[in-house]
Amino acid sequence: MSVPLPTRKLRHHEKSLSNYDIFWYRNDAKDNQMVINFVYYLDKNVGLKGYLPYTMKWLEEYPRFRSVVERRWGYFYTWKLIPDFDPVKLGLAQEVRLENCSDAGVKEFIEEKFNEPLFKPGEPKYLWRLWILSNVPWGGCLLVYRLHHCATDGQSMAEMTKNIFFSDAEKAAGTKACEAPKPKKASQASPVNWGKVFKTSTAVAAGAALGYTRGVSVGLAAAIAVMWGKPLWRVFVRVVGLEFANNSAQLHGPLSGNKRTASMQQLSVAEVKAMTAEASRIVGLSGGARLTINDLLCAMVAGAFRRYLRGNGENPDKVRLGGVLPVNVRHPKERVLCENKFSLVFARLPVGCDTVVKRIRAMHDNMDEIKESFDVQMGIIFIKVLSILPRRLFNLATWYYCRFASMVITNVISAETPVYIAGSLMKEVQCWVPSAGGIGVGVSILSYKGMVSVCLIADEKQVPDISTLLRCFEEEWAEMKKAIPLPPRSGEEASSSPLGSPLA
Repeated sequence: MSVPLPTRKLRHHEKSLSNYDIFWYRNDAKDNQMVINFVYYLDKNVGLKGYLPYTMKWLEEYPRFRSVVERRWGYFYTWKLIPDFDPVKLGLAQEVRLENCSDAGVKEFIEEKFNEPLFKPGEPKYLWRLWILSNVPWGGCLLVYRLHHCATDGQSMAEMTKNIFFSDAEKAAGTKACEAPKPKKASQASPVNWGKVFKTSTAVAAGAALGYTRGVSVGLAAAIAVMWGKPLWRVFVRVVGLEFANNSAQLHGPLSGNKRTASMQQLSVAEVKAMTAEASRIVGLSGGARLTINDLLCAMVAGAFRRYLRGNGENPDKVRLGGVLPVNVRHPKERVLCENKFSLVFARLPVGCDTVVKRIRAMHDNMDEIKESFDVQMGIIFIKVLSILPRRLFNLATWYYCRFASMVITNVISAETPVYIAGSLMKEVQCWVPSAGGIGVGVSILSYKGMVSVCLIADEKQVPDISTLLRCFEEEWAEMKKAIPLPPRSGEEASSSPLGSPLA
């Protein structure tokens, strides 16, 4: 199995880790690995021999995947290329045949690999591992891929997957070549926000009047107070942690380091979009405002955890549950590179609301508050400052902020059209998000090929039985479909995913 080894060297701007990369590298812990886990389902068995050329192409295009992190001086880190990087000889890419070729055997293998340390003692700290399961019970093969978060984020990984595999010339017979989705037409101009117009006008008038009578500094202070008083107050509340002071006792505490996984049956993107549009009408938003898909799915998460807390003897009406949401800070027209580039915001999950409609409305209001505040900018500052702190201060700050959240919720948009690898259709992609500090629960939402995957990962000390939590998610989605009825549509695509069984 001889393929040419990658030769491209790191360009000057690729040699140093960014503040984002350093932040995730330093957040790695034995009981909470900072590793993103992916599973790709292919309809044909490509084997290691068929997949290896694409691995080499990946390594050639993105050199940090054949690098290790090297600490230079102080808290500055660089990428160090490994010469003659051969993933097969290094044991990073392996083909595996399961002894227990069943759904339970697949799940057992995946959880075993997810719980293994990525950085093994006495070995270079390679950033990824790949296993190809060639005898899965539903046919085809399974790619299990683990990647350290310091190498890239989820959105960048999705874009890189499209860049590498959309150029595959070996398509299934009679299938058109995969093309990147065409850019969507610009949407119509959003309605005028008269509230912002009034606030801005008032700030200018107050600043001008007090500036003329009392001095420039007083006028400027008045303008800032009128224009940004509420967002600045929110920043203060977030920094001291008052907003999330009452978290669930069940979802906090020491971690065991053993993760358990589960996943819902796939949801149709078309159905989710239709439910979002119908929910906008039912909720009755004013001023032309509309719900987003993220509002709807986060409300589902809140409802599921309301059920879970109530089922475990905790009153959700007295709990203020917080979640960490990664926010992509790339410009819409910016090319997505192999990098980390996102902020973190803290969002309240309305577990205290007793109906679906109330939870959706509350989630929309919470997300709107975040959009109008400085939370995203504060998240960027938080990441960049912590990345250069001494280790003890870094650990203290991370622990302090992580105790105000109970989970990480991520939403990644992958390819809208089918992707092929070595002529094999990628049926489904799943992703499990890592967490930091004392946070032991992660909810990953990933869309691919018109379907949405919702994946759960949890430390077994915080969630002893993840199947119970999965059942809460499925029951909440069923209740949401009843609360937001849609007219039946003929010919609706059903999920052909093999994934609902092995990881459920």
